[in-house]
Amino acid sequence: NMEDKSNQANVNLFQALIGASAGVNLEGRGGAASEPDISIRGKTSLSASDGPLIVLDGVIYNGSISNINVNDVESIDILKDASAAAVYGSRSANGVLLITTKKGKTEKPIISFGMYTGFQDMTNNPMRVMNADEFANRLVDWDHQSKVYAWYKTNPTSAEGRPQRPDLSNPEVVGSYLKTYEEQQNYLAGNEINWVDQVLQKAPMQNYNLSLQGMTDRSTYYVSGSFTDVEGIQINDKFKRITLRSNVESEITDWLTFGLNASYSTRDNSGIPTSELFQPYPLVNQYIDNSDITNELFAVGRLKVSVPWIEGLNYEFNYSHVYSNRNNNTFHSSSTPSGVSNRGLAVKNPSESRDWNLNNIINYSRTFGDHQVNSTFLFSREGRTGNASTLSASGFENEILGYNNIGLAEVVTGSSSAYEENRLSYMDRVNYSFLSKYMFTGTVRRDGFSGFGAGNKWATFPSASVAWVLTDEPFLSGTDVYLKLRTSYG
Repeated sequence: NMEDKSNQANVNLFQALIGASAGVNLEGRGGAASEPDISIRGKTSLSASDGPLIVLDGVIYNGSISNINVNDVESIDILKDASAAAVYGSRSANGVLLITTKKGKTEKPIISFGMYTGFQDMTNNPMRVMNADEFANRLVDWDHQSKVYAWYKTNPTSAEGRPQRPDLSNPEVVGSYLKTYEEQQNYLAGNEINWVDQVLQKAPMQNYNLSLQGMTDRSTYYVSGSFTDVEGIQINDKFKRITLRSNVESEITDWLTFGLNASYSTRDNSGIPTSELFQPYPLVNQYIDNSDITNELFAVGRLKVSVPWIEGLNYEFNYSHVYSNRNNNTFHSSSTPSGVSNRGLAVKNPSESRDWNLNNIINYSRTFGDHQVNSTFLFSREGRTGNASTLSASGFENEILGYNNIGLAEVVTGSSSAYEENRLSYMDRVNYSFLSKYMFTGTVRRDGFSGFGAGNKWATFPSASVAWVLTDEPFLSGTDVYLKLRTSYG
């Protein structure tokens, strides 16, 4: 349940899961738009991704988790065992996150508005850098030790001629060992800079969320919008996001239901953080012109049919589509080292991707006395396409247009890439329960994937599980605890 997370300052949905479930490990990443690394039941690979499969509103979601507004999420369920692979195939080997977004619950329309604003700062900074005197004295010591080592290489027979350590109490002597005239003058004038303070800041953050939800006799609706503006503790680390969501479901007849969930998000990660603390130019990234904007449109349409003449038989058809594009453009002017050496350097990285998923689901559920049977059959098709390009240009006589007119450059190079993937899947699952106390589940899934090796395009994922509700037994009746044993294999 995500209700208690709405009052927390979580920019990313994964941040809301920290400490929320056993066996779920999240490793935080720095940055305003940071997305924690998540793994379920520990690391499973040295080089491949440990990320779980994301299922959003019942369909596999291949978009970015950063595009989901935390306040739109009703609940998150986590699948960890072998049954997950049998239901969702090979991609669920690292577990599955089932994310359900909100829908209307009350006949009276409810308008909700929430906001927070604040600051974030480094609470524990173990980093210590040298001040001006320590830095200058270190240069003196390094020079002295180098001369001593050179003297030892002459195989001296006495201390005669051994280099003497310079007088560190004389600022003129110490300052002479600094590398540039500017450094020498600043040292003698008592000017110094703590670069940790220069590249870090007390970063502001704000978030606004507005939603409308309600229901009628045959329909439910939920509409929301949000705006997030966060800066990281590193200067020039910025993240802005706008999200829009609409979830609508309508019962057209007693046996036919139509639903449409759609969302749009735009993320602005423009700017390169001042991360090069130990480099010659720690603040140089502020002079790099960078625009990094990502847009994503996600939609799920579904039809549900309750077959009138066969009790317990239901059919669902759903289709989902994700379209994403990103434009990451950078220009290094002559105010930056790389811009000076290249007489201006422009890099454009446009990319886009499309993911679609089509599912046909037949479900049969009946109760016969003390026996309960639930069976599900799935036929699924999925496709993914994408492309990306990189265009680099250097040698600008006029830098005023930057990356917006690379035709002014003398040298232009380019490269491109593209991919296409297709998947075909079948799945059958049977649940049997006796007295709601003894349970059995059997699942078989078969996946065909274009990315599998030649001659081995198909893989089968079976699983079985049994469960026993001990608290329904007479010897545990009357207790205030719920105890259930479950084991699975697959």
